[in-house]
Amino acid sequence: MTLLPILDVEHASQYQRTTLIQPRKGSGLPSGYGLREIKLLGKGSNNAVYLYKTKHGQEVVVRKPRRKSDTQRVGNATWEFRNTAIAVAIGVAPVMYDAWYTRHTTTDQKGGLHIICDYYPKDMHTLLMESPEVISENTDEIASIVSKALRRMAENGLFCYDLKPSNMVVREDPKMDIKFIDFGRDFCEWRPYSDQNEHLDRAPILSFVQSLADDNANTRYPAKELYVDLIYITMLVLLSSNIAYTLDQSSTASRHSFAENAILNFMASTLKSLRAQVDVKQVRLIKEILRQRDIRDTLRHYMGRRNCGTKRCFYYAAFTL
Repeated sequence: MTLLPILDVEHASQYQRTTLIQPRKGSGLPSGYGLREIKLLGKGSNNAVYLYKTKHGQEVVVRKPRRKSDTQRVGNATWEFRNTAIAVAIGVAPVMYDAWYTRHTTTDQKGGLHIICDYYPKDMHTLLMESPEVISENTDEIASIVSKALRRMAENGLFCYDLKPSNMVVREDPKMDIKFIDFGRDFCEWRPYSDQNEHLDRAPILSFVQSLADDNANTRYPAKELYVDLIYITMLVLLSSNIAYTLDQSSTASRHSFAENAILNFMASTLKSLRAQVDVKQVRLIKEILRQRDIRDTLRHYMGRRNCGTKRCFYYAAFTL
């Protein structure tokens, strides 16, 4: 059985206008594997996602840009590819098999970034809405997998603030496996800790986070360690609050939670435990990060103006004493 070769992303953090993203003729799909479209999996504002199968039966996801995709700009495409490749390299995103960039729309391809990656049959949003028993039966395992993934992202300077159940894909067989998707430039920044602390226009939030870390570090809590922890805790709060708000809007999930006395926000216990360990000063810093315009706008988009404040966000996230 001939499988698609895995894309080498070992040096992903060094990619800028990388030579890996090269225009392709025709459909752009790699030849020799008999890739055929099976079905449309879903559409977002920028991309459409399809299930493809090779002639030998391997199932993969092909992500194609839509007509007005933000990845039509080569800078956006390069940054998203770089961020995604870093996520793949540290094991928090599905394995990537191929990627290419098309500058201009043709009869066979739309302009933008195309990606072929591993197929995960479910997403967390679907499980929460349609199969909540899977969540309630595996809460601790799911929380552990997700927490470790977010920690790896923070340690590698990768910060995503569009964290939501629909951006988490799940495979249950042979064991529970969860990956994150969608590392687009609009909602994802990459900036490892820098001794120079230079402000980067392409990473304004993380530049601000480092300023907070540098200003509040001490001998017991070095700036680099504080920087990583602030990124990690902020992502946990954003994800947990989004999960809780999603559940709050679902009658099916609410009925299951009430009937089974089950906790479906699998991150709630992690956040509650973490809050007991975090001091008041760190909580104040996290509030400052959540008040950053881009993050506040994202919270307002998903949770509404009434629920986007730090107090409500902490309440939904279970980040309370």
